[in-house]
Amino acid sequence: MVRRAALLLAVLSSGFAVPVARAGNGTHPRTPVLWEKEGELDPPACMTVVDRSVEPVLHLPYAIPYEDTDVTPDEVADSRTHQFLAFCRAFDAQHEPPLWLSQADVDKAAAKGLVPPEPLGPEDVLETSTALAGCYTRITADDERRPITFDMAAMGVDWDTTGLAPGPWTVYGYTWEPVANLWSLRPGVVLVTDGPAAPAPPPAAALEVATGEEPYYPVGAEARFEACVQAMDGSQIQLYWAEATADPVFEPWGDPVAAPASGTVTLAAPVDPALAGKSLLVRATITDPQDRVYHAYLRDVALVFSGGGTTGGAGSTGGATGGTGDTGGAGATTGDTGAGTGEGPSPSEMNGAGGCACTSPPEPRGAWLTLLLPALALRRRRRSPPRPPRRPADSLV
Repeated sequence: MVRRAALLLAVLSSGFAVPVARAGNGTHPRTPVLWEKEGELDPPACMTVVDRSVEPVLHLPYAIPYEDTDVTPDEVADSRTHQFLAFCRAFDAQHEPPLWLSQADVDKAAAKGLVPPEPLGPEDVLETSTALAGCYTRITADDERRPITFDMAAMGVDWDTTGLAPGPWTVYGYTWEPVANLWSLRPGVVLVTDGPAAPAPPPAAALEVATGEEPYYPVGAEARFEACVQAMDGSQIQLYWAEATADPVFEPWGDPVAAPASGTVTLAAPVDPALAGKSLLVRATITDPQDRVYHAYLRDVALVFSGGGTTGGAGSTGGATGGTGDTGGAGATTGDTGAGTGEGPSPSEMNGAGGCACTSPPEPRGAWLTLLLPALALRRRRRSPPRPPRRPADSLV
């Protein structure tokens, strides 16, 4: 689903009335799940490996910005609560999971007069989505939604991965407060494995901009990214770009390069004049020797502008450098696999990966302002603090 939540929140926060959303919480900002919080919670690692031969349960710490429990009489009874889910694929910066989890949720909200601003179709509800059938799991159940309190957040959430297909998973926090329900993507990717004696899982990767850089690139520069990787020897990784639209068409960007079996690879591609003025979705696709594919997406829309300057990467054309690092580990969640589990595609077929980290853009200046401001409206909602230094992958053994 295109980022309908962000659009709806923008309308709600603008002061304009939404006739179909009459609840007293109509203009109340939805409280996100924070996966990092300055002075309290470090950002997640780019790659977290769950070795189920050691421990299938992964503890997921999270935080909240403030407590939020003042449910108004015209909200649903369990409004202003948090829930946690995982997906066997990722979503680009213009898309996210459906904002509604079940028809029961839709009916419950409708009974309070909280109907969406447009009719819902099957793909607007997670349990009836054919595109995501078999590709998600509830970490916490719908009837286990958590109050948004500091005490509850301090407990974190335990994810039992028993029964899940091995492979990469992206984790989300979900704020249930109709109609403007909200997703909060956990940076990085979780790779579920069954240990060194089991067959190798599908490849996993997560993508971010190069350390110390921002996703703003002048024509003639070099766009540089980093991908953390866990894959079979002989795997390759390729950058792609697409215009930031509802139906993006990805095209190769630069040349494919060898991926390390475990570690980080730097990817680079030339910023050609044909990209000037475009807002880009960026993807890194890793393919292993068994032709299993995984798509990792940059969490932010990248912006290309014409003219001089070195914002973002600077240099000539593509290329990549590889590096290695420890990504071993164990951990995991409670696995309600959702509608269609066992019937839908496997993680290797529904591939994808979450991005690694979130950054704060530099302040646009001068002539760049008129170019950057329209494109910034396309970007994913971001946290306010700047991205901290990149952390090595978690090792949970």
